[in-house]
Order: sequence, then structure tokens, then C-alpha cells
Amino acid sequence: MVITLISVMMFFAVPRLNTTLLTSDSRRVSTWMVLTVKALKQKSLREQRTHLLQVDLEKHKLTSAVETKAPEASEGKEAFEELNGGKEQAAKSEALELPKGFRLTEVAFPGKTPISSGIAEIRFYPKGYSDHVLIHMEDSTGDRISFEIEPFLQQVQIHNSDVAF
Repeated sequence: MVITLISVMMFFAVPRLNTTLLTSDSRRVSTWMVLTVKALKQKSLREQRTHLLQVDLEKHKLTSAVETKAPEASEGKEAFEELNGGKEQAAKSEALELPKGFRLTEVAFPGKTPISSGIAEIRFYPKGYSDHVLIHMEDSTGDRISFEIEPFLQQVQIHNSDVAF
């Protein structure tokens, strides 16, 4: 009877240990992406402001920010107000630097030339929708992962290969 009870407890405990203690870097990146996109869509709708997800293809870093200028009125470098209480400072809590060996390869918008260098900006609009975009990433083993942000859906689709529009 005791062995049966221990077996039942282990049956439920082992998968939970696997997902919490033994997380991989790609799972951490995927989780951050899913949660950040959902949060940005909700914040832009709640605050009625355009939020951005900046994809730095040179530094392999993702940063969320609030747009302070209208995109059509800005020239050159846009000024951003970081999500930390409206103060302009480095976005430390709202940024993700990819783990060692991971790199962002390109960002693709439908009908446009893919961006493979510099900073790509994905907008989350006050009406609750976002740009439709594919973010391509390569992990330390050379496997490719694509994150598809859909305009009207809260979730991010994760593809285990390069996909295109």
C-alpha cells in the first residue's frame, strides 16, 4: 500500500520537477516572448498608448517600451519612455538578453523585406491589436525557432523551423 501511494505521488511530482527545475534556455526565451506579447497587448489597450517590442538584431536583445512620438511624425531616432513609471532609463526589467549561443536572425513583416540587422520595432496599438510579424531565432545547437505574433490574437505561435509569410 505504501509503495502504491509513493508511486502515485511520484507520478504527479516528476513532470512538475521536469518543467520547473530543468528548464532549458529556449523554453525561457519562449516563455518570456509569450508573456511579454500578451502583456503588451493588454497594456496598450488599457493605457490607450502604443507600446513597442524592440528587437535588437545586433545585440540579440528584446526590449519593451512605450512610444512617445507618433511614428509618422518622427524622424531619425525616436524617443521612448520606458515602461518603468514613465521615466526615461534603461529597460532592465522589461528586457531579455538572449542566452549565450542564441541569436536573432531576422524579423519579417508581411509584404516587406525582412530585417536582418539593426533594430526592428513591433507595435502594439491602443485598440488591442498588433503588427503581424515573424521573429526568427537560432539556438546554440543550430535549431531554428520562429515566433509568430498575430495581430488579433493574444498568444504567440511558436514554430520549430523557419516559416515565411
